[in-house]
Amino acid sequence: MELELKEMQIALKKQLEKNKQLMKENRELKQEVDRLNNDLKIMDAKRKRPNNQRPTVITNELVSRVLMLRQSGQSIDAIAKEVGVSRSTVDKIIKQIK
Repeated sequence: MELELKEMQIALKKQLEKNKQLMKENRELKQEVDRLNNDLKIMDAKRKRPNNQRPTVITNELVSRVLMLRQSGQSIDAIAKEVGVSRSTVDKIIKQIK
């Protein structure tokens, strides 16, 4: 009877160790999947950019020019065309100033 209990304890300890190892491997695999998903998101965002352009650098000159054009009554689309940046960049500049 005692021998059976000892064998069961040993078997349970082995199973516990196995489970711990599997949980560790599971965590590592989950981290790898998360990293790959993040890489896919980055690649997708780069793919969607026209001509592999970098994000627009917003300089002080760009901000002052956008604000002058906006104060003169031009629309966001017209400003974007004239300055040579996207509509969302012009919108971002205007929102930052408000």
